[in-house]
Amino acid sequence: MKFQLTQYLDGHLLEFPTIRVDCFLPSTSSTLLPSPPSCPTHPHPLRPAPNAQLFLLTHVHSDHLLGLSDSFTGKIICSPDTKRMLLALEAELDRGYLEEGKREVKRLKYPGLKRRVEGKGKEEKIVDRIEAVPYGYPKEYEIGYQDGKPQVVTITLLDANHCPGSTMFLITSPTKAVLHTGDVRADKLFIQTLRREPAIQPSLAPSSRYAGSTIGSGGGRRTLDRIYLDTGAILGTGDMPDREPILQDLVEQMSLFPDDTVFFLDTWCFGWEYVIKEVARYFNEPVHVDRYKRSIYTAIETDPYLLLCTTTDPHSTRFHACERTHKCVACKRFERGNRRPVYNLDKRIVSVNMVEVKDASWAMEHQAFLDKLGKAALGDVSWPYNINVPLARHSPLPELQNLVKLFKPKAVSPNTVTPGLKDMDYNLLPEFMKDCVDEGAYEVMMRERDSYFDGKYGKEYMKGLEGMRVVSLDGLSNVDLGILTSLSGPSIGATTADAKVSSTRFSMSKEQIFRMSGLPALRPHDLLQTIGFGTSSGFGMTHIKHSEEYETEEESPRKRRRVSYMKDESDDLGPEPSPPVVIKVEQSPTVAKKEVWSPLMTLKSESSIHTVRQSKGQATFIQSASSITKDQKPSRYSLGTDEKARIRRLMDRDRETFAEEDDEAED
Repeated sequence: MKFQLTQYLDGHLLEFPTIRVDCFLPSTSSTLLPSPPSCPTHPHPLRPAPNAQLFLLTHVHSDHLLGLSDSFTGKIICSPDTKRMLLALEAELDRGYLEEGKREVKRLKYPGLKRRVEGKGKEEKIVDRIEAVPYGYPKEYEIGYQDGKPQVVTITLLDANHCPGSTMFLITSPTKAVLHTGDVRADKLFIQTLRREPAIQPSLAPSSRYAGSTIGSGGGRRTLDRIYLDTGAILGTGDMPDREPILQDLVEQMSLFPDDTVFFLDTWCFGWEYVIKEVARYFNEPVHVDRYKRSIYTAIETDPYLLLCTTTDPHSTRFHACERTHKCVACKRFERGNRRPVYNLDKRIVSVNMVEVKDASWAMEHQAFLDKLGKAALGDVSWPYNINVPLARHSPLPELQNLVKLFKPKAVSPNTVTPGLKDMDYNLLPEFMKDCVDEGAYEVMMRERDSYFDGKYGKEYMKGLEGMRVVSLDGLSNVDLGILTSLSGPSIGATTADAKVSSTRFSMSKEQIFRMSGLPALRPHDLLQTIGFGTSSGFGMTHIKHSEEYETEEESPRKRRRVSYMKDESDDLGPEPSPPVVIKVEQSPTVAKKEVWSPLMTLKSESSIHTVRQSKGQATFIQSASSITKDQKPSRYSLGTDEKARIRRLMDRDRETFAEEDDEAED
């Protein structure tokens, strides 16, 4: 299922309308903002959006750079890493031309935004459109005038755990306070760290509520007026596995493959750097990255290990995270436009793919993969050519609820709305956050939501949805409960195929629509078609034609035009059968000493690293086409007794883990 993201209210903040976030398009008279909740007639009347005085940039993914150009003259606030990364960005098309030799010099996307000196003599001045502010450092800014007096706000940047440099913005004034999350992954470790952040202490909700507790803002507490929330994955996703155990599991799986296996880490977008770091750490070997990615890592000064654990020498390692449309000579398999493998036919190249799978479905899919991997290691089946890794960069609904509950704000609004979901993500937002917000906030959110849809579709839209609502969930019959159970996904005993179907965003979004609203379990598009509505735009919205798809939104506007090539370049089909081989044991008088890789070697001389590996009890293989018939398919790999014992222990451990999960589910 493909999703597009569109900025809500063109990036304007209702409480501070002269501030825009992640939207640099010119202001237009067609952008109308509802009045803030303090207005007696809230959420009417609508008012034209004013010109922005300050632009906040959460991170450098392309769907958050709408309208930004070399000629931009506004003031931008972002983190130091984001500023350096932004000024090092290169367009994907230009990078391709450089790799193919069609261009000799790299071309930056925003060279005009660099700090520069203008004028001469007394007229000389320094122009720097981008101000970099460290995390946790509050700073005051003027954002215009109100009643003849300058309006001053304090802005504090907080880590968003989405990609390097990603930022949440805490914006406060003497009378208002809001939090804009940008894109965020609010997993358990993130919530624990955020709870200890000094800047947000006045805005935290009480950690417990008991009979004698008092609701309000006394005791120095300041309730947030609003959270602008990352809802990009709120609909059509479920619980996502935590990052740390998944990374540990990944490197253990990779260690089961023979020592000469080449791995391609498909970290095509900023935000999966922890995969590269964990692989380098576990195998004590650098990861090869392309020239462009290396230049971006140079800009990420807050994480120097990214430079220490990577190299630009493709022959110094068997782990690669280079540009997937222009793979290096060491891991390339296909020629552009040719589905038949032509390169590295004598190598086993395994792709490590980042996917988004809900926790329950992943448990079943993962169990099947581990069984296959264990059998391959024992020589019973062929080795798999793909490893899927469930590492999400956006928070699913349960994490977002925990994040909002941490503050109990007076209102929640989406950062973006998803046209691919026909705005059903915003439609259900009040229901999703009903138990996570302050007293009276639910009613405010409902009025704002209805006003949004009245402006976009007309008043008949909400009436049409109300007419389609089925019985209240509290009054479901046994038959209805059976239907609901069938919609809720596979049971513990379900097949892997059932798990894959139920984990698609189409099926999961239908389930959530039914559970939270009582509407029929239909796709969002089908719901709108049923009540006779299209997708005309209304207030607060600018539909950008080049907005990206949800799963591929951040870095590649040209992704859809190269889907067929990407299939060719992947290893989904596996390599062609290798030439016949005969297994002979060579007695070598000397064994090459293995050179232990150190991260410092990368900085000393990237081109001089040549790691010599020793096989674990493996025989040496020499090609000889005349010594074996074509019909025979001997195993190319053999593992030592110790290695087989280790594999069996891992398989037994995983079976015990899944057995315990099954028992808990039955209880």
